[in-house]
Amino acid sequence: IEVKLALGERAAVVAGHRPALHRLFVLLLDNALKYSFADGLVTVSVEHENPERLAVTIRDFGTGISEADLPHIFERFYRADKARAGGGHGLGLPLAETIARAHGAAIDVKSTEGQGSTFRVVFNLRASLAVADDVAGDTGEDSGRMRRAGTAHLPDTRAAANVADAAPLPEIRLQ
Repeated sequence: IEVKLALGERAAVVAGHRPALHRLFVLLLDNALKYSFADGLVTVSVEHENPERLAVTIRDFGTGISEADLPHIFERFYRADKARAGGGHGLGLPLAETIARAHGAAIDVKSTEGQGSTFRVVFNLRASLAVADDVAGDTGEDSGRMRRAGTAHLPDTRAAANVADAAPLPEIRLQ
């Protein structure tokens, strides 16, 4: 399987939870590779739609998803076709959607059975920065700080419960 990467002219930066964003893209790439044909192609593109929106698109030219299954692929434990290769428990795409939403992003899919699928994650960069500012609270701290309460929807194994003990909010750079 060949993987092609197409990056825009500008660096792509999204403020967010680095491990969660990494997981989001690993889940989408894993699905694209899993359901591609052996001699297939997977493309990953990153582009600024405008100064406030960044789109990451992962496209495969593999088995695709049936029209009947498309409305359900983001439901937990839903498997489009139990006989499809690759196993799984129907948790990957629901987790990807949860991570995208937690970062103020929208995720959508277009697919044609036998022709492949295109997953698109669109980040609102202004909202991404607002989330970073919001979770900083009224402490006067740098907007790159987050507190436990601001990340409750993401896995958080830190014992710290206040801003002073929190780690900086990482930026994901796709270059």
